[in-house]
Amino acid sequence: MLKCKDCKKWLTSIRTELDIDSNNITKKVVNIPAKKCSICGKITINDSIMKRVNKYINECKEAVLDFQKYEDDESVASNELLL
Repeated sequence: MLKCKDCKKWLTSIRTELDIDSNNITKKVVNIPAKKCSICGKITINDSIMKRVNKYINECKEAVLDFQKYEDDESVASNELLL
Protein backbone atom coordinates (compact mmCIF):
# COMPACT_ATOMS: atom_id res chain seq x y z
CA MET A 1 0.00 0.00 0.00
CA LEU A 2 1.20 3.50 -0.79
CA LYS A 3 0.99 6.78 1.04
CA CYS A 4 0.07 10.16 -0.43
CA LYS A 5 3.16 12.23 -1.21
CA ASP A 6 1.35 15.38 0.01
CA CYS A 7 -0.71 14.24 3.02
CA LYS A 8 1.25 11.12 4.01
CA LYS A 9 -2.06 9.26 4.41
CA TRP A 10 -2.79 5.83 2.97
CA LEU A 11 -4.10 5.70 -0.60
CA THR A 12 -7.10 3.61 -1.59
CA SER A 13 -7.56 1.70 -4.84
CA ILE A 14 -10.03 3.20 -7.32
CA ARG A 15 -10.90 3.16 -11.01
CA THR A 16 -10.62 6.51 -12.76
CA GLU A 17 -10.93 8.01 -16.23
CA LEU A 18 -8.86 10.41 -18.30
CA ASP A 19 -9.20 12.41 -21.49
CA ILE A 20 -6.11 11.87 -23.63
CA ASP A 21 -5.12 13.49 -26.92
CA SER A 22 -4.16 10.96 -29.59
CA ASN A 23 -3.30 12.21 -33.08
CA ASN A 24 -5.15 15.50 -32.44
CA ILE A 25 -8.27 13.63 -31.28
CA THR A 26 -9.35 13.61 -27.63
CA LYS A 27 -10.34 10.16 -26.41
CA LYS A 28 -11.77 9.15 -23.06
CA VAL A 29 -10.10 6.25 -21.24
CA VAL A 30 -12.23 4.62 -18.53
CA ASN A 31 -11.63 1.91 -15.92
CA ILE A 32 -8.02 2.88 -15.23
CA PRO A 33 -6.69 1.43 -11.96
CA ALA A 34 -5.35 4.18 -9.71
CA LYS A 35 -4.79 5.21 -6.11
CA LYS A 36 -6.60 8.10 -4.40
CA CYS A 37 -5.90 10.00 -1.20
CA SER A 38 -9.01 10.15 0.99
CA ILE A 39 -7.81 13.44 2.51
CA CYS A 40 -6.66 15.65 -0.38
CA GLY A 41 -8.25 13.67 -3.25
CA LYS A 42 -5.02 13.43 -5.25
CA ILE A 43 -5.14 10.58 -7.79
CA THR A 44 -2.00 8.67 -8.73
CA ILE A 45 -1.66 6.34 -11.72
CA ASN A 46 1.29 3.96 -11.87
CA ASP A 47 3.82 4.66 -14.67
CA SER A 48 3.53 1.14 -16.08
CA ILE A 49 -0.25 1.52 -16.31
CA MET A 50 0.12 4.86 -18.10
CA LYS A 51 2.48 3.22 -20.62
CA ARG A 52 -0.20 0.62 -21.36
CA VAL A 53 -2.88 3.33 -21.58
CA ASN A 54 -0.79 5.14 -24.19
CA LYS A 55 -0.22 1.90 -26.12
CA TYR A 56 -3.93 1.05 -26.12
CA ILE A 57 -5.02 4.59 -27.04
CA ASN A 58 -2.97 4.37 -30.23
CA GLU A 59 -4.65 1.05 -31.13
CA CYS A 60 -8.20 2.16 -30.24
CA LYS A 61 -10.46 3.36 -33.04
CA GLU A 62 -13.38 4.32 -30.78
CA ALA A 63 -13.83 7.60 -28.89
CA VAL A 64 -13.97 5.75 -25.54
CA LEU A 65 -11.40 3.14 -24.53
CA ASP A 66 -12.20 0.74 -21.70
CA PHE A 67 -8.78 0.01 -20.15
CA GLN A 68 -9.98 -3.12 -18.37
CA LYS A 69 -11.38 -4.57 -21.60
CA TYR A 70 -8.04 -4.06 -23.36
CA GLU A 71 -6.23 -5.64 -20.40
CA ASP A 72 -8.57 -8.64 -20.50
CA ASP A 73 -8.09 -9.01 -24.27
CA GLU A 74 -4.29 -8.86 -23.84
CA SER A 75 -4.46 -11.50 -21.12
CA VAL A 76 -6.53 -13.86 -23.29
CA ALA A 77 -4.16 -13.39 -26.22
CA SER A 78 -1.13 -14.11 -24.00
CA ASN A 79 -2.74 -17.24 -22.60
CA GLU A 80 -3.59 -18.52 -26.09
CA LEU A 81 0.05 -18.14 -27.11
CA LEU A 82 1.11 -20.28 -24.15
CA LEU A 83 -1.25 -23.15 -25.05
